Amino acid sequence: MTARRLPFGIKAPSRGTLIFGSIVAGISGVVYASNHYKTQARQNLFDKVTFLADRPLGVHEMPRKVTIYLAPPPGDSLEKSRVWFREYVKPVLYKAAVDYEVREGRNTGDIESMICEEIRQKRKAAKEGIEPIPQVVGKPGNPFSPVPVKHNESDAILAIGRIAWGEVLNGLAKGCEAPLKDKDAVETNNSTVNNGEQTSTESDNQITAIEGSEQLIDQKPVEVSFEEESGNEEKNISKAGEQPILVSTSSEFSADGDNNSVALIDDEEPSFSLPPTFPAVMYIPHENVIGWSNVPYRLYMWAADYKRVDWIGEYAVAVALNQRQPLKENDIDVGHSEKRYWVGDEAKEKVANDKPITLEDKVREHLSTFVRSEN
Repeated sequence: MTARRLPFGIKAPSRGTLIFGSIVAGISGVVYASNHYKTQARQNLFDKVTFLADRPLGVHEMPRKVTIYLAPPPGDSLEKSRVWFREYVKPVLYKAAVDYEVREGRNTGDIESMICEEIRQKRKAAKEGIEPIPQVVGKPGNPFSPVPVKHNESDAILAIGRIAWGEVLNGLAKGCEAPLKDKDAVETNNSTVNNGEQTSTESDNQITAIEGSEQLIDQKPVEVSFEEESGNEEKNISKAGEQPILVSTSSEFSADGDNNSVALIDDEEPSFSLPPTFPAVMYIPHENVIGWSNVPYRLYMWAADYKRVDWIGEYAVAVALNQRQPLKENDIDVGHSEKRYWVGDEAKEKVANDKPITLEDKVREHLSTFVRSEN
């Protein structure tokens, strides 16, 4: 029986060639479909915010600016958070003409410290009545007419991941309770008090030495003439007219020194106060899928990455549209779905020590978040 021939004398492919060609065609089709749907999903997001970039700004209007806080996911590096921001959040902000500043917390507590210090500075400026000094620049072609340029201040805080979100809220709460005095001023007051204690101690030692020498002089028999006594009396009379110098003892200073130092540091400062305004806050999920047990899900999300683009992109769209609502209690303790992908010894310790994120109502009532579409 003769083998069947294809047209134009082409030989039929072997079984191995068919298998190889089918695999290559399947993978190529998956990659093409994934890129196509990802591009389509991004374009749908861009269509919702591009009108903001096309809108002309006013003469004295500055573009919006937001601050993004990144923290390394447990058991992994900070680069994963950077990639998550670049892939799913940054493109939407760019198309909406929203300026942004990225701040990274490499260690635990870095983001909390940054937020706390920022809120403390706002409270301090409000108490002292200090306003930011605008930059003065000249108009093009007319350097004699300066125009004040307002600073482009951030009006929103975006926290990517549960770790960063918890530190942001803790920083906001602690910033309202932090003392307004700078640490340098407190250290200066303490050093002044310590120098005063050393000076008083030295003066006490000098007074004790003088008294001891006087006792030695009294013990020795000294012949003094009448003329010398009269001269000494005149000197004593001249000294009597001078104002006496009061020298406090070390015991008296130590008894009052603590109270004075506390008064200098505290200065009747309130323990809690709010800044004039709070920036809007928003949590953005970050699923760092790692581990051998999650390999099937990683392959699926690699092929269906457009779902993640649409999911996370809606958060960025909400930030760009700038429609706000009060922060609710159920918006605080979020991000529990991330913990299923915390793999590793460090991640297990994080899961064991993870506590519910809480925020006092006296702070939460003044916070707002962005309205996100549920479509």
